[in-house]
Amino acid sequence: MTVGKRMAWIAAGIAAVMLAGPAWAGVMSPFEFRLELRDAIHRLSPKAKIEMVGDDALRVVPPGSKPDDGVSLFIGNAYQRYLNKPELLETIVGQMARSALGDSDQAAVTPESLVVLIRPKDYVTAPGAETVKMLTRPFAGDFIEIIAVDGEETFTMPPADKVTPLFPDVAAAWARADANTRAKMGRMEIDTLEPGVWTITNQSSLALNFVDQPDTWAVHGVTMTGDPVAVFSQRNLLLLVDGGDKERLERVAMFVDQIAGDPEIISTTMFTRHNGVWSVLERKP
Repeated sequence: MTVGKRMAWIAAGIAAVMLAGPAWAGVMSPFEFRLELRDAIHRLSPKAKIEMVGDDALRVVPPGSKPDDGVSLFIGNAYQRYLNKPELLETIVGQMARSALGDSDQAAVTPESLVVLIRPKDYVTAPGAETVKMLTRPFAGDFIEIIAVDGEETFTMPPADKVTPLFPDVAAAWARADANTRAKMGRMEIDTLEPGVWTITNQSSLALNFVDQPDTWAVHGVTMTGDPVAVFSQRNLLLLVDGGDKERLERVAMFVDQIAGDPEIISTTMFTRHNGVWSVLERKP
């Protein structure tokens, strides 16, 4: 197979996964879905303070609440549910709106509900989010890990002071959130685009966390001859590459560069794992 044909194969495979939802004719884009949610919240509570955060979240402060008592809503889970059944738009948006305006106190945050999200840093630095101190830790480059609450329709990011009282220390909070994440991830949807190139998704919208579970990769058919390389293409689409083949890695890098700027792509940064530590892959100009 020529390099050009192999590149086309990789491109077609990734595009098929990424475009299966938003490219459907007649459905809302993630941006439109978020505006619909904002409007639904305003209809229920005209005085609620609502801010757009990052690309797929809303920060909601119900009337009479302190800014720190608001909630950050990720639309990822709900948007995927909407794509599966567009006719349920009103129901899905209504449930999220009521949840955003409900109790956001410590009782809503339980040890069992915590998970770890891998997201760009701007999730905690965007306007409306920087005033709330959340539990975060570095991943690599411009990505961090965040302790969040896994709700039925969306992920919310609780303030740190709503989480830490539940545990003897911060390390215990992270350990519990990590364990919950593994338990909630469920079955991985893994497509082999060519030997050494895989895309990973799942129903829980936690597919990116698979990058931190090399102990389970082989069980799912993912094996490496060299240092692994990862790209967080979407919030629930992980691209994993066996970095042991330089030509393969160059082909994937070329494709990643081609999709830069696509509104559905959250990152084209390539990370590599060496001696158990993830870092940004240095690429020759």
